[in-house]
Amino acid sequence: MSWLRIAGCGVLCIGLIAGCYPMSTTRQDMFVQVYKKDTVECLPGAVILLKQPRLGSDDEEYINTPPAYCAITDAKGVGKVRIEKIDHELWPFKAPDRVTGNEYICKVLYDSSQDVFRIIANAGSGGAGEQFSTSVISISRPEYVDVK
Repeated sequence: MSWLRIAGCGVLCIGLIAGCYPMSTTRQDMFVQVYKKDTVECLPGAVILLKQPRLGSDDEEYINTPPAYCAITDAKGVGKVRIEKIDHELWPFKAPDRVTGNEYICKVLYDSSQDVFRIIANAGSGGAGEQFSTSVISISRPEYVDVK
């Protein structure tokens, strides 16, 4: 019976060691252009807030709780949203893409107007609310962030 106990402890130790992945931080920039809905008029100076949705939460309330990824659009209506994520490191040789294909809640603020809707983080995709629409122009390649 003691050999079963030893073997069980060995399996448990191997499982615990194999389950301990190091954490890493990656950074990607998502370039998003903001327009007035149903026009091609770009909106310079608009504020873009992005946040991944949480199950069971109201988008309009949840986007207002910090933290959220943020950018202000330039003269062409393009905002560079810098997204940093911390996650388990499963592949140490190449920074994993933790942004592309994910859904985000998007809040656009311009003058005294605001709009909340969802977008998918894919180049060429977009989203629209009641007043504003967005287009994801590009997403940069992921890079590791040194957090020392």
